[in-house]
Amino acid sequence: MLTLAGRGSAQEPTPLPLTDKAPVVLDGRVLFEVGESGTWSAEQRAREINRILRAAAATSEPVNLTLAEHDSFPTIRMGDWHLLTVMDSDVLPGMDGGEQAQRWLQTVEAALRQARVERSAAYVGAASLRVTAAFVLAVLLHWLLGRISRRVPVLLARRRGQPAHAAGMEPAWHLALQLACVAMQAVVWIAALLYLADQFPLARQLRYDTNVLVGGSLRAALFMMNERSYSALDILWLIGAVAVLWIVVSLFTRLLSSRLQRATGATRGALQPMATLVRYGLLFVGLIVILQAAGLNLSSLAIFASVLGVGIGFGLQSIANNFVSGIIISFERPVRPGDFVSLGDLHGTVQSIGARSTIVRTLDRVSIVVPNSRLLENQVVNWSYGDDLVRLHLPVGVAYGSDIQALRGALLEAARSDPRVLADPRAEVRFIGFGDSALSFELLVWSNDPPGQELLKSDLHYQIEASLRRAGIEIPFPQRTLHIPAGEVATVLERLKDGRALEEVELYDPSGAPTVVRHAGPPAQHSPSTGGTLGGHVPTAPPPAPGADLGALIAQMRGPDGLAIADRRHLLSVYPRCFVGAHAVEWLMRARDLTRDEAVRLGQTLVERGVIHHVLDEHPFRDGNFFYRFYTDEAVEIVKP
Repeated sequence: MLTLAGRGSAQEPTPLPLTDKAPVVLDGRVLFEVGESGTWSAEQRAREINRILRAAAATSEPVNLTLAEHDSFPTIRMGDWHLLTVMDSDVLPGMDGGEQAQRWLQTVEAALRQARVERSAAYVGAASLRVTAAFVLAVLLHWLLGRISRRVPVLLARRRGQPAHAAGMEPAWHLALQLACVAMQAVVWIAALLYLADQFPLARQLRYDTNVLVGGSLRAALFMMNERSYSALDILWLIGAVAVLWIVVSLFTRLLSSRLQRATGATRGALQPMATLVRYGLLFVGLIVILQAAGLNLSSLAIFASVLGVGIGFGLQSIANNFVSGIIISFERPVRPGDFVSLGDLHGTVQSIGARSTIVRTLDRVSIVVPNSRLLENQVVNWSYGDDLVRLHLPVGVAYGSDIQALRGALLEAARSDPRVLADPRAEVRFIGFGDSALSFELLVWSNDPPGQELLKSDLHYQIEASLRRAGIEIPFPQRTLHIPAGEVATVLERLKDGRALEEVELYDPSGAPTVVRHAGPPAQHSPSTGGTLGGHVPTAPPPAPGADLGALIAQMRGPDGLAIADRRHLLSVYPRCFVGAHAVEWLMRARDLTRDEAVRLGQTLVERGVIHHVLDEHPFRDGNFFYRFYTDEAVEIVKP
């Protein structure tokens, strides 16, 4: 039962200046705000009211809220407890003290009634069911979004008539789809957590306290500039605005370049200088606008510019040099992304050219960061400049007395045996000169693959050695002529005879026992005609290509000592007769003596040739916990619940 005792509501309130207010909160819900009262600050008043309300909400005893009058001010009492007195600083414009007190009394009564209901066992049970349903829905939405990000590229690839494994190549739009799905999954879980926090009083109060703590920390003043204080929130806003500006300008310049490229037919590299100028110009103008909106006086930037100039003269000189060099490279374009370059001992393909540095990926698949100034100040060999044609020089030395015409035919045969050697321009054989121990020749071939020239040289060396062996042409060893006086011949022969005596040499035996062999004289020399050995070493042929003899490889993989093909379970689905990609990579490395990269490439070859495929056609061949199946093992129903 509520009773009212206070001043009449017809009295016009006296306008008062706004004062600091503090919120009255119960279970994370803000009821109203109170101001200061005499020696009590607004925070102290709100803290005491919150304590009384929490104690009243935790008890099951009935609470009698009444209005009374204390020192001509309306007062809200809770039984024998004084809850609060409505002061002039608490009254909102358009109301008097009595009306304000009556409204706050009704608000407190409704809040206490709601707090006690939310602490009952029936409400907790119902809220638990709602939260469980919400989390189940979040899990389903998370799974559905992940399914969409994987299946949509496969469906589009099939609609375009492309093989299913082509959907796993992850083009730009596929990556954008995945990022969008990940963002939506994050939104789903954030919404689920917020719903959880809104169902239970303690969780709601914890959320409110966290927001107050974090918000107060972010809004606290960190420093003063131009008679204005700046907080962490202002700094975050400034950083976010600059980031948004960078993204918008980048998208705009990319869209402008693509439109101009379609309209004029120019290459992207030709439009890159203009795009660079437009980007930096828009960034400069946008940065000025953002700084003005943040309240920064641009006249103070003159001091910053002076300090920056001194810094450039000392510590930032190299950075400024690289930045200007990047702009010059963008205009002159001595190197472009995709070019194969040689810079001293560095050989690789240019991946990207940035404002300060250029990324070069070497033949060893190592990305090297090269400062832009080095590309302008040092000599750079650009193998792709103008065209991709490159001529390779392969020196060859043969024994004196060899058939030169047969040699020329053998070298040209070795060049023609490799499809990477261009027929036009034609390969040439040049007679370089007469060496100390051999006739010096040089095979010159042309290729249009600068990054693959080292591998091509290696393969041609294999072919040259085989061609010379078939033609019976000897590759000589260095020879020296010794002039010995006639009186010392007998002594030299005696020393040679002693040197050819049998010597015992102890070798390592895995069993641990020493093994003694006898070595007599120098190792045998290689004879092209007899196929003997050189230095006791039998030359081995290069390993076969990973994709060679796929029929035998497939039979071996499906044999008793092959892959572990079995029914496998993932989540709620069973995939019959499949194997794991990581296990297949390990098996190929053991069975075919391959590196891990070669095994992955061989697995992808099997996918591209229609031998195996991912069970859901969502991925190419990968070294991981992915399920793959032979097409010959396909069943009518491949996924069993």
